[in-house]
Amino acid sequence: MKLAALQKVERYAIVGTLDWMCKIIDTLNPVFPDPDMRTFPVDQENNAWAWLDVEPSSQE
Repeated sequence: MKLAALQKVERYAIVGTLDWMCKIIDTLNPVFPDPDMRTFPVDQENNAWAWLDVEPSSQE
């Protein structure tokens, strides 16, 4: 991911990533608050969309 693109992102939801990545992201998020990143287990994808305050697009 390019760092320049992150400057335009307010929130970034990461769904279903590895446990060790979740720990790193959750630890570093307060240090680098822009964008606000949160991790969600794969079974909580709907919660991730709700946190982003957007509807998923259907691109099937």
